[in-house]
Amino acid sequence: MPSAADLPRLLLAARRLLGIRVIFRDYLDQARLEEDLRWRVGPACAAVKRNPDDMATCRAFCARQTVREVSLTPEGRCQTCPFGHTEVVVPVIVQGRAVGQVIAGPWWIGPGDPPRPGLTPVAADQLEDVRLVLQGLALRCAVALAVAGDGDARRRRIHDLLERRHGEDLSLAEVAKTLGISASRCGHLIQERFGRTFPALLREVRLDHATRLLLGTDRSVADIAARTGFRDASYFARVFRVAHGCGPTEFRARPTHRDA
Repeated sequence: MPSAADLPRLLLAARRLLGIRVIFRDYLDQARLEEDLRWRVGPACAAVKRNPDDMATCRAFCARQTVREVSLTPEGRCQTCPFGHTEVVVPVIVQGRAVGQVIAGPWWIGPGDPPRPGLTPVAADQLEDVRLVLQGLALRCAVALAVAGDGDARRRRIHDLLERRHGEDLSLAEVAKTLGISASRCGHLIQERFGRTFPALLREVRLDHATRLLLGTDRSVADIAARTGFRDASYFARVFRVAHGCGPTEFRARPTHRDA
């Protein structure tokens, strides 16, 4: 039975087999993978992300298509981003819940030469074979994470608690009380398991939910700020700008985002 320690070997084997970059986007960082195995850091994507507007478009596509919609598609799918990068994405599902995604790409399926370095030309009909290979890899990842997850119940409880109560005035002391440990120990545990402080982790969860509401509803920015735990709309706008390169109103108004 594979364990989380086997995931780097599985991902590298898939890269060799497919001749393309394969990563595991681990929502909960359970596998503790090196950055090269968990993030899109290839030259084609890096070229796009140098432009702040393009970075915002990329993040919006990722939130809407790659995370929200693919997580509801157990068999996975092929998708093309607004910049012409095509990838194959298959969710990793543990106990009925998407905990991450296996992603292969980027490819170029358009006419002519790829528009930027790092895009591999491929015939569109070959990507179905890639999807079938990734389904098997996603299943192996799910088994490995299920085993690893048995020893990381506190991490899951923290994540679930923040997901449920991110709109409240939640404190570290309340999280610690739920876990039955001291606030000091809880702070250290969050730093250990998530690689960030409690305020940073809570802010990240709130921003994620706020971004989804901006893309998926017509609620006002002030209402979204209040619903996601940002009691001060001005502070929400500042935090959002740091994360996305623009304010929430501008982010929502962009043509790519209005189509969400």
